[in-house]
Amino acid sequence: MMNSRPLSYYSSKSVLKHMDPNKRFLLASRCPSIRTADRATPLNIDIFDYSENAFQVNHTEYKIGIYKKYLNGAETPREARRDNARGGTYYDLDQYGFDDLSGENTLTPGDVDLRRPNDRGWSSINMQDDDQISEFEEQLAELRSSLELFKEPTKAIKEDVDTIIKNQMARLQPFYSRRDGLPVPFERFIQLTITSRNGESYIERLY
Repeated sequence: MMNSRPLSYYSSKSVLKHMDPNKRFLLASRCPSIRTADRATPLNIDIFDYSENAFQVNHTEYKIGIYKKYLNGAETPREARRDNARGGTYYDLDQYGFDDLSGENTLTPGDVDLRRPNDRGWSSINMQDDDQISEFEEQLAELRSSLELFKEPTKAIKEDVDTIIKNQMARLQPFYSRRDGLPVPFERFIQLTITSRNGESYIERLY
């Protein structure tokens, strides 16, 4: 008969010390009983790297993003599809759908300062000012009339222009939501993407 007694605190620390750090992350997330020993045991990491919204431990990448799920059968704009495929947008979104940069230059205890001078959060230009609505609407009108410049536009041209028009409409959506009190056409999820060395990905979304 096998002995099913759990490891003692010190035995757990000894095992964890020699365990692959990525396996430790997974084990600690699923087994609360070892978390005290896990926090008290140093991690042995060979490779560590980080970027704006991701970090890499050995050969496993952990990426955080905001995933957009469009509602009521609405077509997902190409830019949103691209962002979703990359693991989500780098920035949080406010209640209207604008990129929320409010905490971009605010450091809290324990934060690592990854800011760069050219980051959008440092910009003094307000890209969310309602004065831009007329400019964006003019661009949209020009796009809609651009097909008239072609005597017989090909299917590919029509599809390209249609895609650009939809992206421009998505660009205007946050302005209309804020100005007119319209609901955003999508739900937002915090997405964690874990990609292992062999390219396999595990995705978890939190509403």
